[in-house]
Amino acid sequence: GREDVEQAPVHERERPLLRLALRSTKEPQAITAADIDACRDAGFSDREIFDAVAEATASRALNLMLATFKAEEQGAFL
Repeated sequence: GREDVEQAPVHERERPLLRLALRSTKEPQAITAADIDACRDAGFSDREIFDAVAEATASRALNLMLATFKAEEQGAFL
């Protein structure tokens, strides 16, 4: 499925970051220091990690808002 990190067409190095970003939208309270460290160990800076999570959660928030108003596309309110 779309959220299957292991099947995603990304470089192996990116999997920890993708896993963290997706998890941050579903169960942020379950994220641990080990999840962050896995991203650092893959070579991502704290800023890159922050940016990935910020992008994922902002996208999720927008999707929830659009669903609330039954909007089919972002341009509906622009």
